[in-house]
Amino acid sequence: MEIIISEKLNASEIIVLIKEAKPGSIIVCQSERMFSLTKIVVVKLKKTELSIHLIDDEGYVTRKVVAQRKQSSRAAPGSSVAPEETKPKDRLSAPQMSAVRLLEDALRRCAQQKLLLVGFSDGLVAVPEHLGSGADILSSTIAHEVDAHDVYRGFDPEYDDE
Repeated sequence: MEIIISEKLNASEIIVLIKEAKPGSIIVCQSERMFSLTKIVVVKLKKTELSIHLIDDEGYVTRKVVAQRKQSSRAAPGSSVAPEETKPKDRLSAPQMSAVRLLEDALRRCAQQKLLLVGFSDGLVAVPEHLGSGADILSSTIAHEVDAHDVYRGFDPEYDDE
């Protein structure tokens, strides 16, 4: 469900929209003022599993906030769930999760633009979806090599970082 928060709405109208929002809803704001107001309403109403997006004039997401319930680091008394064995430093930090969400938004936009991202050789290339992902297309000048800033790596079972 996508909810548009326009400049014409007042605070009480935003409250009604947020109260009615279902988990997983995306709330789209077109101004910084409405984005800030919406965040306040979501926090006050203690709504979770909502995504608030600030978009620019061209429809690009410039900021994004996801309202989530804080997860307990310990299992509840009497619970049969064992605590996770990973150390906090081994988990993704909040800024890293934000970067992942922005990447997911970028990939969603690629899908909307009918663009394929293909792992090819040791990098990523982008090609129009209708051309497919054959080796002849991926190795042609049509394919655009994506600058992945040494973050993307294809898995190679012969090489293990550990």
